Order: sequence, then C-alpha cells, then structure tokens
Amino acid sequence: MLRILIIEDDPDKFRGLVSYLGEVLRSAEYHQARSLNSGLKRLEGTVKFDLLLLDMSLPTFDVGRRLSGAGAPQTFGGQDVLDVLDAESETIPTILVTRYGRFADGPKTVELTEIDRQLARKYEWYLGYVHYSAMTDAWKKQLVELIGKKFKKELKT
Repeated sequence: MLRILIIEDDPDKFRGLVSYLGEVLRSAEYHQARSLNSGLKRLEGTVKFDLLLLDMSLPTFDVGRRLSGAGAPQTFGGQDVLDVLDAESETIPTILVTRYGRFADGPKTVELTEIDRQLARKYEWYLGYVHYSAMTDAWKKQLVELIGKKFKKELKT
C-alpha cells in the first residue's frame, strides 16, 4: 500500500486528486496537510510516506475557525518544502501539482516549465509536474505517467 502525503490547501483539488487516485491505484492511504507548516510537521512525523503530491503556492499556516487568515501566502512554498527535505537528506518521490502556469513573487515571474527544470536538476527524487484543472482531464494522464515512473506495479492498469 502506498502512503501518499498531499500538501494542498484547496479542498476541491484535494478531493479531485484522491478521487482519481482511488480509480487508478491498487491500494493507497492518503494524508493531507493544508499549509507549508503543517506539511513540514507531517513529513517530520512518524509516518514514512512513499509519495508526495505537492502544491507550489501554499499558505504559511492552516486556516482554522479561530484564524482570520493563514499567514503570508508563500508563492514558492512547495519549493521550500523540497529544500527542507533535501537539507534533511529525505528523498520522497515528489510530484508538483498546480493550477498555475506561472508564478509571480514581487517583480519576479517564473514559468512552470522553468520551475520544473530547476527542480529536476536540483532533486533527483523529483518526478515532474501536473498542471491541474477541474475543467479538463489532461492532468490525469500526466499524473498516472509520473506515478508510473516509480510505482508502476501500484497502478491498476
């Protein structure tokens, strides 16, 4: 059984991912973190994950009933997670799953394809990216292909 951590703040996107993964994987256990900090805490916990699905833009903290916000949004929060994993010599196969084709942080704008190239050069355990859209199914093929790179036997087809 694959243990998958999904660091994703959008509940609809999280449900879409889990629903589709349930269709294509033989057996999986899903864990969610909704922010940069909760994702890092889950990764430092006792559960060892086989696969990480990671959003690029993340809030700093989880939004709760008592909180009016989620801290400063981190445009490159997903990359921050990968940097921490790398610093701690953790190598969890990772797929970036994002709705955006470009990311802006102040005057700096970076295309998703450039981020993909940078991550692939920096982390040997980075598998690639999926450009997620609730409006089309193209992301599903991308996701299965990337999962198949490391976990082909776990796929139903």
